[in-house]
Amino acid sequence: MFFEKAFFDLINPVTVSSVFLIEVAVIIIEAVIIFLLLEKAAVKAFVSSLGANLVTGILSVFYLLFSVDPSFPLSLKVILAVIAPLVFNIFIEAGVLRLFYRKVDSKRLLKVSAVMNLASYVLVVINVMPLLASSG
Repeated sequence: MFFEKAFFDLINPVTVSSVFLIEVAVIIIEAVIIFLLLEKAAVKAFVSSLGANLVTGILSVFYLLFSVDPSFPLSLKVILAVIAPLVFNIFIEAGVLRLFYRKVDSKRLLKVSAVMNLASYVLVVINVMPLLASSG
């Protein structure tokens, strides 16, 4: 039931526009953070944010659809659908940022990735929590 609801919520023509808007908002939020914390180059910040979010956006669909069993308690669902993907996304996006910011040390890229993902995950949590709560 959860998988069907999540799948239809992601592809439903009515909600596709809202999912798209949320993703655009995430890309903008993360681009602003990259701009402020790494390099004052707006286009580069936007392109690196877009690239990082393309990779992790695709992975997020898999996290959501394949990691949560409806019989799991809500706390485990939150760990599997929100916290674990957040941690993976921080490392993955830091790796993508490495492609754009080769001269920045890895520790700094990891910190920037953590800040930008924590800031943008607020939108994700607001949208995923109702799905998780309703599936149990």
